[in-house]
Amino acid sequence: MKKYIITFTLYLFILCSIWCGGLFYFVSNFNQQNELSDTLSDGIVVFTGSPGRINEGLSLLEKNISNIMLVTGVNKSSFLSTENWIKSKTLKYNCCIELETNAKNTNGNAKETINWINKNNLNSIHLVTSSYHILRSEIELKRIAPKDLIIIRHPVKDPNTRSLKPISYFILISLEYSKFIISLLQLRLGL
Repeated sequence: MKKYIITFTLYLFILCSIWCGGLFYFVSNFNQQNELSDTLSDGIVVFTGSPGRINEGLSLLEKNISNIMLVTGVNKSSFLSTENWIKSKTLKYNCCIELETNAKNTNGNAKETINWINKNNLNSIHLVTSSYHILRSEIELKRIAPKDLIIIRHPVKDPNTRSLKPISYFILISLEYSKFIISLLQLRLGL
């Protein structure tokens, strides 16, 4: 019995060490922008959530990085206020920006993005979302995207994370990392 406890403890230690090493790698990489962040693309996609994401997408649109933009995951109850806010920030709303309200989570954002990509016959996009969310968002897209789709990551630092206590930040990042691992396994296994 003692042998099984020691073996179980050893395996648990190894598993925890691998998880912690992966978490360290995840944290050190999620703020890195793609080297092509100023490269032109066929479209800009903003996954809604934390503040600053739509602003960053609008900034890319105003720099003519692309001519069209999708904001996915807009809450139906705030659709009009979001639409009016965007119209107050840019003259490109009517010609170039589409708001999507069906997505309720990251997987839904990815599905609606692929629908938009197919509808507009796009080959490349700038993906704009919070820095801690960018890697999982990219994987969710890759799971269902055409193999030749070019995804240019454009992470946005979430101002809300600055006010979190260290333990709350650790929990947030740990949960996102765990979801990232699940998404990565699904991608690798073709699920």
